[in-house]
Amino acid sequence: MLNWIKALFARITAGVYWKEKAVTAFMVTVYVLGNGVEALTGKVTDDPPALWITGIIFGIVVIWISSHQKLSIYTRSLYKLFLLYINFNIIFYYIQSTKGDSEAEFITLLFTYVVFIVICFVLDTKRELIFFSIAEVVLFSVLIWIYREQQPLLIGKQMPMQMMAFAFVLGGNYLINLQRIRLTQATTGANVSIQFKSISESSRDTQVMLDRNFTFVYLNPAVKSLTGYAVNDLLKKEIFEVIAADDVESVKSALEEVTQNTEARVNREYRVKRADGTYIWVESIFSAFDSAPDRKGDLIFAETRDIEVRKQLEAEIQQQLKVEEMLIKHSTQFINVDRTEIQSGIDYALGEFGNMLNADAVMVFRMHGKLHDEFQSTNQWFAPSQITLIQHFNLIVRINQQLIFFLRGLKGEKASWGNYISTEQLRKIEVLTPDELSNKRFYLIPMQSGNIVNGFILFVFNETVQHEQSSFFGLIGSMIANAFTRLRTETRLHEAQLTNEYILRALPDWLYIVDDEGEFTGTNDYSTLEPYIPDYDLIGKKFTDVLPAEIAASFNSAMQEVKETDKGVSFEYQDTTIFKGRYFKVIIAPFKADENLVIIRDVTDLKEAQLELERWAEKLAQSNKELEEFAYVVSHDMKQPIRTITSYLGLLKKKYETQLDEVANEFIQFSIDGANKMSDLIRDILEYSRVDQQVQLTPNVSLNDMVQKVLKNLTDTIERNKAEVVIDDLPTATVNETMLGELFQNLIENGIKYNRSEHKKVTVKVKDIGNYWEFEVADNGIGFDQAYAEKIFKIFTRLHTNDEFQGTGIGLAICHKVVVKHGGKIWAKSVPGEGSRFYFTLPKQQHA
Repeated sequence: MLNWIKALFARITAGVYWKEKAVTAFMVTVYVLGNGVEALTGKVTDDPPALWITGIIFGIVVIWISSHQKLSIYTRSLYKLFLLYINFNIIFYYIQSTKGDSEAEFITLLFTYVVFIVICFVLDTKRELIFFSIAEVVLFSVLIWIYREQQPLLIGKQMPMQMMAFAFVLGGNYLINLQRIRLTQATTGANVSIQFKSISESSRDTQVMLDRNFTFVYLNPAVKSLTGYAVNDLLKKEIFEVIAADDVESVKSALEEVTQNTEARVNREYRVKRADGTYIWVESIFSAFDSAPDRKGDLIFAETRDIEVRKQLEAEIQQQLKVEEMLIKHSTQFINVDRTEIQSGIDYALGEFGNMLNADAVMVFRMHGKLHDEFQSTNQWFAPSQITLIQHFNLIVRINQQLIFFLRGLKGEKASWGNYISTEQLRKIEVLTPDELSNKRFYLIPMQSGNIVNGFILFVFNETVQHEQSSFFGLIGSMIANAFTRLRTETRLHEAQLTNEYILRALPDWLYIVDDEGEFTGTNDYSTLEPYIPDYDLIGKKFTDVLPAEIAASFNSAMQEVKETDKGVSFEYQDTTIFKGRYFKVIIAPFKADENLVIIRDVTDLKEAQLELERWAEKLAQSNKELEEFAYVVSHDMKQPIRTITSYLGLLKKKYETQLDEVANEFIQFSIDGANKMSDLIRDILEYSRVDQQVQLTPNVSLNDMVQKVLKNLTDTIERNKAEVVIDDLPTATVNETMLGELFQNLIENGIKYNRSEHKKVTVKVKDIGNYWEFEVADNGIGFDQAYAEKIFKIFTRLHTNDEFQGTGIGLAICHKVVVKHGGKIWAKSVPGEGSRFYFTLPKQQHA
């Protein structure tokens, strides 16, 4: 049921006359619900069954006819009769519903007036308005006379007032609708209302009326500016007489469609022949027009405007799209083709562009000559019928400043778009021979790379061919210039590759070219000394075909790594077959597209020298280790004899000091001093040799705490010399705490020891220099000559005698070795008499 209702609603609202169908359907629904339901439930209705059943049938007929294609033209007439019937029914309802109730009768009478007024606004002609008004009076009169016993208002006590109201409603409604009809109605076929004419004749668009024979019955004055024809020139003529023959069928189909469906509006674009014989593109909107209410759609209204400019723009856009499509095709082709095919591709592209643009010829002039002092025509295309044009052109043009200045001056809104030029200009730049081509147009495009003009392209057209858009000329020029640039670049690359190949062939190594599949594709001349197979049998083979299995596996593994990383790979191997005992180094590296370079070099002599060097290095390391161990053992074992000598010399001096003369006591003191010096020297040598041992580093060592321990050890020295030591806030680091403590102790102790100032001062500072800490230990001591800044860090090096300052010359050597063992460096700066500054660095990050 729901689907049936939906289908009925769609049928009612579909197509034309949907308003009439909707109102009729509404009234039928009211009849069914208002009277049909009461009849089915047994109630007494105000209207006789025949009256409302007739209304239902009448409404269904209107809806059916409005939906029927052939009978739909009668819809409006039947619809108006249906409204008249409804009006009659409402008047009858007014008479039946009063029953002496004056208030209900007054409201019903008012409703009757409103319905009558609404119905009158549907009417289209003065005749219909008169008919409906008379029908209203007759219906009221007849029904009131029949039911006069019920004393309706129009003949009762209030008759004068109601008759005045009835006359006011009837007369006012008549006058209002009469004015509406006069303003909106078109009268007869060739005549149009004053209002329509005033609007149409002031319009800038051409507006015409056609009858059913497609003959002009009205044209507004705008037709003169559009076609060149006067209005009287076209009246009574068929529209097809001024339409281009190719467009007649298109316009005819549009007119027939409007004739068959009066609600349709059809748009067509076509060409109209002007009075001067030329054709222009126009666009018309065709629609049906009623010359009279009872003559539905007997005329065709057409509103027409000039679209010639738009058509030209569309044509240019279409041509632009075609040119761009061809540009993309040829640009892609120039990218993909081989270098040797670029020239032929340019010739083919010139032919396609020449045909598309209706050119007679296209010529390309490029920089040529050993001195680059001329433009030579390297590519030409001529239409088959224009091949004789070649005799009018110089194919070689000498380059001069005037020519270059002229070509650079041809820039349009964008660089290198070029411009149309005259035959006289071509003769001035010596492109044309003295023979003149007066019926030709020329478009010249300079091919520029930056500020350099490399050549130009010349299009030759017949004078009737017009191309207003110059942008695609610039695009063509850019494409061809890019193609030549690629040709020039790849030619140079090819020459460079040949040079590389010649160089590679001269190398004294075995050199091969292998593709990504592992097949040999080439070799150098020296490879005739191949290790395994002659080069003339090598091409097309793989490593496994020419090498022993274990060696081929190494080659394949390296090749795979090169393919994955796109980087060179090298390895060495010792041959166990033909060149048994010989060593070879192999380098495999990307060479060019899909090819790799394989270099095999005999490194036997180098390898043997390297092995010999490694053997000597191993012996030297062993010797150094034994020497270090010897120094440690000797220094350790010599400590006890030295202590014995020192002890007995001290006892000798103490016991016999009063018995010996001054010279003997002096000799004993010299012996004691020498023994003490020897003890200090042995101690320092032992310490120095201990530094050479493996360094064990401890992470996160607080240098502040470590330096405080050093200062505690130096308390006696600091107090005895009344010295001041100032320490910065030091960081934590990964160090050997014992060794670094000795470093700080030696530097601070030296700053106090080699100092003759009344107020001795040593400062320790640190600063961050990225991945390292830089420490500075400065003093105000005696200083030294900067020339000795490197020498002082060598073992046993001293700048002073024992009489001046006691020492062994090992302390700074130990400092140097400690810093180096920690991965840093140490240096000094000093000026005699102004103190010394020792610097050393420690890395922030290192493994414990």
